[in-house]
Amino acid sequence: MGQSLKNLSLDEITERLSNAHSSGDSYAHLMAELTRRQTIAQIEAAEATKTNAVWMFWAVVAAAVSAVVTALGVAFSAFGHH
Repeated sequence: MGQSLKNLSLDEITERLSNAHSSGDSYAHLMAELTRRQTIAQIEAAEATKTNAVWMFWAVVAAAVSAVVTALGVAFSAFGHH
């Protein structure tokens, strides 16, 4: 049963859970599969968050560089000409 659970959709897992007796082996196998899928989803979400954080860092760096260049341009424009 354990191997075949990997091929079921999430809807099929939850449908079987709703019909399984909470003290039976079937219920335990279904809950284990559901927990496995939740763990995989959490790991994937954490990896995506990490990737997004790196992109956000570089976006902030680019914005800071742009602000400095703009400030230097304004300063040169205001004080550079006599």
